[in-house]
Amino acid sequence: MKYLICYDISGDKNRRRVARFLESCAYRLQYSVFVASCSSLQIEAIKEKIFGIIGNTGNSILTIIPLCHSCEEKIWQYGEPVETPVPYVIA
Repeated sequence: MKYLICYDISGDKNRRRVARFLESCAYRLQYSVFVASCSSLQIEAIKEKIFGIIGNTGNSILTIIPLCHSCEEKIWQYGEPVETPVPYVIA
């Protein structure tokens, strides 16, 4: 399944760490928006890793939206993503 992962993190250091981590397991659609193709267990591991980076701060927002195949087919986009989609394997 594909997941849309979006974040708003105010701290520069943590935001860079989250972005670097997501670059290793997803592709960047926009600066703080990524798409990952992975299983439900893998998305849980992604959540845990991000929570480990940002901690329990009240000023960070993380949104993960599952995209079923039907929803994915209905996506409309104008312009080019920041990165080209490539398949990733999350260990």
